Amino acid sequence: MLFLKAYILVVLLIYSLKRGIKMADYRESTVTGTQWTRSNVVVINNDFGKPPKITFGEETRIAIGDGSIQASTSAVSCEFDAENPAHIELYTKLNDLYTILRELRDNPPVVEPIS
Repeated sequence: MLFLKAYILVVLLIYSLKRGIKMADYRESTVTGTQWTRSNVVVINNDFGKPPKITFGEETRIAIGDGSIQASTSAVSCEFDAENPAHIELYTKLNDLYTILRELRDNPPVVEPIS
């Protein structure tokens, strides 16, 4: 009996598609919103013996009402160019940040209790 019901539904669906009858969109509504693309993840590969590479993951978001939804994702990347001043500056600043963070991790500040 279940097979017969499924068969009838498939036949009706095929019949509807052939005649150009579309299924009703459940709770369809027209909305107004804002769309933008942003970088949501940055990955830096600094493998030994290879030029460093940075990849920026991107997402396109759509804000509707009180929330937003992710619409798509993409990425853009490049290898470090030792001749490019902007790349040298970024590499130097990231190395400085790494040095500060590892020093804090290895030598956490001592907090004196308040008495």
